[in-house]
Amino acid sequence: MLDMYWSHELGKFIDKMTGIENCLFPDGRRMCQFCGTQREWDETLIEVICDVSNNLLRQGTTPEIVQRLELQTGDAIAAVMSTSVLHGTRAGAGVMLVPTLRPNMHEIKFIDPVTDGWYATIHVMDLAQESIR
Repeated sequence: MLDMYWSHELGKFIDKMTGIENCLFPDGRRMCQFCGTQREWDETLIEVICDVSNNLLRQGTTPEIVQRLELQTGDAIAAVMSTSVLHGTRAGAGVMLVPTLRPNMHEIKFIDPVTDGWYATIHVMDLAQESIR
């Protein structure tokens, strides 16, 4: 199974594979700047979804399985994704967003609806419900 990470905090660059913030000076100040809006930052979540799909293919998951994977997530992440201009286009990710019974879930799971197999998870960090507009 594949695990990746993404931060909802504007301009917080993290390593997608470890979840560790990776753009810091030794004193803890951020050395990288993001010069965009929260909505533009949220678009980067779609890029991570595409990265997961591409990694699954590189690991040998068949294209047929990747194309039928569903995303299961909570309400807050669904709200972030719904603001994306790429949402609903499948964005090459081959996944569709489906509701979950855990509305406060702060991760995105890639589930095969045919076999109920669990292929990957994106852990969403720094997500506060009040920050979703």
